[in-house]
Amino acid sequence: MDMDPTVSTRREESDEAEAVNMLKVLPVDCIAKVLSLTTPADACRSFLVSTSFKSVAESNAVWDCFVPPESDYLFNNNSSSSSSSSLPISSKKELFLYLCHHPLLIHDGKLSLSLEKKSGKKCYMLSPKDLIIVWIDTPAYWRWTSLPHTRRIGVFNRRIPGLQAPQPQPKENEELNGLKYPKKRVDGWLEIALGEFFNRSGKDNGELEMSVLEVNGGSWKGGLIVQGIEIRPKP
Repeated sequence: MDMDPTVSTRREESDEAEAVNMLKVLPVDCIAKVLSLTTPADACRSFLVSTSFKSVAESNAVWDCFVPPESDYLFNNNSSSSSSSSLPISSKKELFLYLCHHPLLIHDGKLSLSLEKKSGKKCYMLSPKDLIIVWIDTPAYWRWTSLPHTRRIGVFNRRIPGLQAPQPQPKENEELNGLKYPKKRVDGWLEIALGEFFNRSGKDNGELEMSVLEVNGGSWKGGLIVQGIEIRPKP
């Protein structure tokens, strides 16, 4: 049966208006709980529902569920009237956005934590101090150095076999003669993918082991600065 498209459109608009009106009568705590079970991107999209919805979506009750407990001290210090910190953090949403671009050092500086902006998932970087590196305590091969514009410590390679970087360099994400090449990150560092893994059990008390080895060649290299190994969710 043919239908008048105008009537259909009016019905859809009426249904949407009715849905919005129903959301308006929901308790604020209920809306905040629902939004906290979504993602940061979904919470931001909910700003468009209504003015009252936007107010709840920006509340600390919602964004507190998107930030890790390790970062609470940043918010508490900036909320204190006696704090001399200049961090631009006055809400849990601003804390979330800060952690997306400024990794947080934890575990005595051996691990850094940041957040993936769309999903809110955690990204970790293992410091060289937490890695097992051959001859790491031998000054003839390695020395520790401060990394510019960060609070991290890197390790500088003086002379050690491994980590081959053949020429010519291909384009990013390409392979040449079966070899993978690093790509440039937005922060200026170079990175190369070591692999992927999936936690099927969903438990977070297991162990993951990864390694970087050279099995062919053996020629000596130098000038390498290791920032760490980053573990992050797939996009």
